[in-house]
Amino acid sequence: MFLDRAPNLYSLKLTCSKLSLPELALFKNSSVSVRRLDLYGYTKHKDWQWFNRQQCIVLCNSPLGIHCEVLRIKVEHPMDVLELVYSMPHLRALNVQIMDDEHNVPGFKPHPTDDELLQFLQHSLDYTCIVTRNQFDSRNIQLWIR
Repeated sequence: MFLDRAPNLYSLKLTCSKLSLPELALFKNSSVSVRRLDLYGYTKHKDWQWFNRQQCIVLCNSPLGIHCEVLRIKVEHPMDVLELVYSMPHLRALNVQIMDDEHNVPGFKPHPTDDELLQFLQHSLDYTCIVTRNQFDSRNIQLWIR
């Protein structure tokens, strides 16, 4: 695979349409230099790639997932975030959007002190994680992992 021939590649951005499990074979590459993954892919019609639980598990168990330190991804459910945080041993920063998040609804006016999703993530993750919303785009949740 072409990634195996790029031993000094630090960052990888995939802007593809929806990936099926066989297409996730890309994650099986053996390049250990990639530390930053951007998987916010989309198609022309904003048909976003939302990773489901099974796809998150494939990513976590792949060489790319194991060595990843910074990840940008869209997932279907809040539990997928927990899967990523607890299964990626070198992960230190996660920028994520969650399909179930009410902040993704057009016209939604969030109340700053009543963010159930953020409260769930903060409660579910241990004290070594800091969870915030991006101040410029509240759809993006940022996790800093110590």
